Amino acid sequence: MQLRVIDTIEEFKAIESAWEALWKHSGSTVFQAYSINIEAYMQLLYQNTLQLILLEDKKSLKAIFPCYIDANKTLRFINDDHFDFCGPIISEGAVSNKLFKLFAKFIQENKKLTQVHFKNLFNTEISSLLNYHFKKRKSLFSEVQHCLIDDFKVWGQLTSSEKSELKRIKNKFSEATTIKLTAFPKKGLESLMSLMVKQGLRKQNFYNKSFIHWMESIFKKGLMEVWRFEQDGQLLSLSCHLVTKDSRIVWIDFYDPKPYANIAHYICFLENLEEKPISLGRGTYSYKMNNFNALPVDLYSFYYSKSSLAFFISEIKRACKSYIKSLIN
Repeated sequence: MQLRVIDTIEEFKAIESAWEALWKHSGSTVFQAYSINIEAYMQLLYQNTLQLILLEDKKSLKAIFPCYIDANKTLRFINDDHFDFCGPIISEGAVSNKLFKLFAKFIQENKKLTQVHFKNLFNTEISSLLNYHFKKRKSLFSEVQHCLIDDFKVWGQLTSSEKSELKRIKNKFSEATTIKLTAFPKKGLESLMSLMVKQGLRKQNFYNKSFIHWMESIFKKGLMEVWRFEQDGQLLSLSCHLVTKDSRIVWIDFYDPKPYANIAHYICFLENLEEKPISLGRGTYSYKMNNFNALPVDLYSFYYSKSSLAFFISEIKRACKSYIKSLIN
């Protein structure tokens, strides 16, 4: 098995067909699709060093690690701050010790890198292989989960009090409607974002103009749906879903801080969607868990450092962060 690196946009563009063919036979999510990654790198991360790591066997592409190197010489997955599920794209049946042993050796010998930080790993087998093949100064941990629901239409999994609460919210917005948009609602997103920032529900710079422009580009490529929820002509919520032929991820919500508006929108579109199960995305927020009886599923982070001191500092920071989080919750 051989490993090679792509670090230019020209080479990135040249592997589109090979990437798509691999992705279709890998069991990966929409976050590993070619278009969403190249658009994210070109529009959001172009100032960082591209580092696509390809592994091939007898000239057959077996895996791609879609990465970049940040200013701290850390290898990360493209757009890991906003991609709910991250990981390499590996051909079915090709996940192996041989592949990850070669990857680990490359990292350890690569002088451009001082550390690896892979967030939001959704595949436990891949997480375990990373943890095994990096022998020292490494850690594997779960700090976040995503929410999964199955067959919401029936409501059979809910208690009587939960059903009553959902009916109350639904009746409160009985005149509201939801539609799947055919044009990207840029002004609507910006308007709702402004309201959320004023209410402290989002940070000012969390979704900037570059990010909105990137969202528009993946919408036009058919990777994302946007659902609009309104009542009496007033825009209440916009819900962005990433979709493939057999999966749906409710990814980002922009909404009016009016009480229960976003939950009402969830009820409305979940009752009309055909896919199951449906991921409600990263984060076990109370409105997801308490209202929709969602199943929490762990996402993992893998960290490796070539420096013992840097690794020690990272572990202390993580322990402090975890402790503070436990006090808040």
